[in-house]
Amino acid sequence: MIIMVLKEDKKQESSKMETNEIRAVIKCLCKKGISPKEIYEDMVDTLREDAPSYSTVKKFISAVKTRIS
Repeated sequence: MIIMVLKEDKKQESSKMETNEIRAVIKCLCKKGISPKEIYEDMVDTLREDAPSYSTVKKFISAVKTRIS
């Protein structure tokens, strides 16, 4: 029983996106011209409680645009 619970926890943990993965998704969507609000809403729909905050999405987009310029 304990082993089964640990396996379930590992599966849930591995489905979470890491910061670098989130940044890559935001960068790609930003380059497609999608607005920060749309990116945020899509991430909330997809990642639910694991989605970054709107301010984090805006911060990442700002960093992407700075690097592009």
